[in-house]
Amino acid sequence: MGGSGYKVSASMACFAIICNIYLRSLSSPLPTPLMASSSRQYLRFFSIGGNQGQVLSFDGDLVTMIGRSRFVAIIYHESNPMMDGTQKLGYTLFDALTSLAVSKGSVSGISKGASLSWAGFSDDSSLVVMDTDGVLSMLICATSADNMAEPFTRSSWAWAPVLDTLGLHKSSDDCFWPVAVQEGKLVFVPLKGGNRGPSATARPITATLNLRLPLARRDSTDEM
Repeated sequence: MGGSGYKVSASMACFAIICNIYLRSLSSPLPTPLMASSSRQYLRFFSIGGNQGQVLSFDGDLVTMIGRSRFVAIIYHESNPMMDGTQKLGYTLFDALTSLAVSKGSVSGISKGASLSWAGFSDDSSLVVMDTDGVLSMLICATSADNMAEPFTRSSWAWAPVLDTLGLHKSSDDCFWPVAVQEGKLVFVPLKGGNRGPSATARPITATLNLRLPLARRDSTDEM
């Protein structure tokens, strides 16, 4: 899913369009419900008037919870990190108006030895995450036009890397602080000198990068 700035293959573009149509078809002018999580791993749904509705349990300690329009995603620990420090995280993407899970699974878009540094929704309601290695991944509907009868089963969703920022830093101390993903671009604050967050006393200057698949180069033997 994404905007005009994505540099993707034709097959991935097909997946993205299918998924984008599906999520946009769920758009509604109705007031968006409220959701809250608790330390007991409860997910509570509330109407816009404050009436409590569905109460669900999720599978691990909460890491973060984000929402956009009628969609809410929770990301939680599936287990302890691996020996190399790689986080083992799970996610559930909900349609808050119906209290139904649209997609659920593992957050496989985390690099080896890395952890989650940011999660959010793009401007077309795609769930995106970035890890501490600077890899931005997007949840896409990995199906094809030949399988439109049941295109949105749980197994049809997958994480795809849409931007690898590691080679774009001028120094190993530099990093990108994500702000948003919109119009096919990552909006971020460039940080230098080992800083891990923008200054709270000055308005940060943002920059953008076009999303693009980290394709392997013919002249490189490194794993991409």
